[in-house]
Amino acid sequence: MNSIPVIATASSRLHADVMMIRLRRAGIPIGHISAISPSSSLPNSVAVWLTHWRRAMLKLGHDTLMAAGPMRRWLRKSGEKAISPAQMLTDAGFDRIATKQAEERLRQGETLLCVHAKDEDDVAIAWHVFKHAKADFIALPTRPLNPPVRASAVPIFYPALELVPMPV
Repeated sequence: MNSIPVIATASSRLHADVMMIRLRRAGIPIGHISAISPSSSLPNSVAVWLTHWRRAMLKLGHDTLMAAGPMRRWLRKSGEKAISPAQMLTDAGFDRIATKQAEERLRQGETLLCVHAKDEDDVAIAWHVFKHAKADFIALPTRPLNPPVRASAVPIFYPALELVPMPV
């Protein structure tokens, strides 16, 4: 069964650690979480929980990025040639705008986390965790997914709009 990738960026090592812990507490299995990070800013909990980091085959300018989790399979599909994060995300179904934005954030030293959701419930959980962990960038693939995700399963994220509870 194909998974539905939900990606988000963490602005610091601590932010990535918080997001990782919240994903685990929400019931997302470790085997369904991936990360891409510059080796200089590898988050602690991500490094501890996600084993088998792959250093080769992912290039961003002159820098080599590290990948862990199911994303490593995406890298294996590239064979022996090095690919960019944008190319890897494009191959996974993300549109050009999302891939360029993710690549720019990696260039700035941020960590990209990915939940490989097995169904629409996991997509909603991942989206909710990323949103409430204050991820600046959250994206879903734009190509048709198998199985398809209902539009009602994924909440719309408006980063500039925050809901404030009304006093009773």
